[in-house]
Amino acid sequence: MDSATKINLVLFLMMFNIIPNGHLIAKGFRSNDNGGLSIIDGILGAIATVASIWILKSVRNKLIQEKL
Repeated sequence: MDSATKINLVLFLMMFNIIPNGHLIAKGFRSNDNGGLSIIDGILGAIATVASIWILKSVRNKLIQEKL
C-alpha cells in the first residue's frame, strides 16, 4: 500500500467525520444549558476538519505528481 493510497483512505474516512463535526455546529447553535459546545467550538471544529482535509489533499496531489 503506497502513501497516496493511504492518504486516499484517510480522506475517505474523514469524509464520514464531517458529519459529527456538523453535529457539533448544530449543537453549538442550540441552547448552552447542558454545558454543550459554544458556536465558536462548532466553527473551530468545522475549520479544523476542512483544513486537515485540504492539507491531506495537497500532500496526496504532490505524491501523485512525483509518481508521474
